[in-house]
Amino acid sequence: MRRKAIFVVVLIGISLLLITNHSHAQSCPDLKLDAKSANLSYLEIQSEGKSHQIPLPDIMVFPEGKERIYCLLPDILTLHNTPIIEWNELVLKKGLNTTDKWQGSIDRAKFHPTPCLPELTPTNFTNALSASDFYYVSQANMVSIKGNISFANINGNQITLHLNIVDQAIPKPRINNLSGKIVTPTGEMEVISGEIGFDKNKEILRGSGIASSDLGNQGFEFSIPRYSGDPGTYVANEGDEKHPLFAVYKVMGDPSTGLEIHKYELPSANINFKSFYDKRPFNLDSLALNNLNLKSKLSSSSIAIDPKPTPVVVPLFNTAFNERRLGMETLQKVIDNQVNAPPSWKEDLTITLRSYPIWKFQVEESIEESKPKKLVIKNVISEAHEASNNDPSINMDQVNAINEGFTEIFQSFDEDSDTLQLKKTILLLFSENNLPTIASVNDDFETFLTTTVTEFREQTKMALNKDQNTNADLSYNGNEKLSIVLTLDQQARFPLVRQYETKDTKIEIHYADTISIIANNPIQGEQILKLPGNPGLYDIYQFYGVLKQLPLSVGFETNLGFFDLSVQTQVLTTKTKQIERQLIIPDYIHASIVVDEELSIKDEPVYKINVKFHGLKNSLFVESYQSELSGIYYLTKSPPHQLIKAIFEGGIVLE
Repeated sequence: MRRKAIFVVVLIGISLLLITNHSHAQSCPDLKLDAKSANLSYLEIQSEGKSHQIPLPDIMVFPEGKERIYCLLPDILTLHNTPIIEWNELVLKKGLNTTDKWQGSIDRAKFHPTPCLPELTPTNFTNALSASDFYYVSQANMVSIKGNISFANINGNQITLHLNIVDQAIPKPRINNLSGKIVTPTGEMEVISGEIGFDKNKEILRGSGIASSDLGNQGFEFSIPRYSGDPGTYVANEGDEKHPLFAVYKVMGDPSTGLEIHKYELPSANINFKSFYDKRPFNLDSLALNNLNLKSKLSSSSIAIDPKPTPVVVPLFNTAFNERRLGMETLQKVIDNQVNAPPSWKEDLTITLRSYPIWKFQVEESIEESKPKKLVIKNVISEAHEASNNDPSINMDQVNAINEGFTEIFQSFDEDSDTLQLKKTILLLFSENNLPTIASVNDDFETFLTTTVTEFREQTKMALNKDQNTNADLSYNGNEKLSIVLTLDQQARFPLVRQYETKDTKIEIHYADTISIIANNPIQGEQILKLPGNPGLYDIYQFYGVLKQLPLSVGFETNLGFFDLSVQTQVLTTKTKQIERQLIIPDYIHASIVVDEELSIKDEPVYKINVKFHGLKNSLFVESYQSELSGIYYLTKSPPHQLIKAIFEGGIVLE
């Protein structure tokens, strides 16, 4: 395990080098059963003398004889479709022909905090025990369950499931089938085997199978997102984000009885190659399907439908956006952006990996009397390593090739891998790219990795500064030399305009009640997108300045809202053409901030602050590469609070 951990850390280093007030007040509803829910099953959470009751109208029961019961539970969501409780099966067991109580636990339970419910953890959903009057009977095709299932009291939180299920039909598994034909350039192929399933809670229709012709067999699969069970025309991206390949599906029928699915090819004439803002660069409603090339025609009279019950929605909100798409409406429920402007927005911060600088972030102020304050934000790459000839041995094409090579090696490496072979593979990678190394196959494993990765980093740093290949698609989305001008209002608080250029595309963001995005480049021309805005929304590049102005104290919590853009290079491909475009994606970002404790760093009192982002995609922020999108910040106790450091996974530090 230690060998792999070392490799993970160094790979993080390579990737990052190349990658270029209290909670918003909202009253808590009274979660109690009403008259309509009196006979339903429900979840009860007891904590600090309070009881919260959430009806569970649908629980799917799968009995297995007299000694085992499986209950599929509905997830519990907020009004904004963010999760509160995500869980799967309640598994109950007891000895055969005994009077023992039923015991068990809930499989894969997750709890996401809300301001209104007590804090729960996965352990709250273990150690289930039935009440003495628990009733269970299964006969013929019907099952009934009545009684309480209680979980162990943990940290003063008691969870009880009150079950009242009377004569529920036991679901029978369906043998799903799929038939039809696949149209290829050489002719039609008959589907000889296939399966199809509908995950109604995730709104995905999936299928796969094998088609046959005189020329042989061919496998196929499809996945139709945003399918809710209704007939209609749907779009699926069957490529990836950088190389999307759109397909159009017409779905007819009902999943419970049968479906017919037609797949069509999207011709070049229908694609708007110049679009900056459309993730789907075509008008679905304007497509005349009868005029499109038919790619497959499939049908099924038996579709496997996910038995997990429909989620329960409760009038709460939380901060667990779980990478769901955020909008202004959602953010307005939780953000509190009314903080004072700092006396200065100036910053000079460096991200390091084990003392090695990988990003130098600077904010400079431009102040003119009676004019709005302007901030110039830059990433200043550190000075090149002073080698004997001061020239890099490799260019940026080789840098990218070596980085890809390291990644491939890592993906295939595990505990049982032959380290000798791994060393030989890395040495071959260096040799093929004319990168010298003092490392040897005789070095121990850790020394070998440290040596080769360090040498690669040093050469990469020089190649970056030398800028031998200006067209290199560097990580950090090519932002290593990006300069951004941000104009603030007269009070130097909120943004008015952000201006910058990336990949030959000039971008302006105008902040007001409506956010206007203006993009312009020689190929795509000029286009404007208007979004719901908020004059109290910060630009993401103001994050550090805002953080220093918060009225910090132990236990302080707040939610802040920011705005940003992601710029993504896409290659749109059809049968006749291939065109590159810049896709601009607006991002609303939520930052949850909690002051954990007060401590000392180098004899200076500081606050330890936990920051968790949702919706963040900006490569400046290391949090965007963390699994939980979170970081720990240390700020001085006295206002305006000065950032001492921030720490992340893998030895990455901001200070």
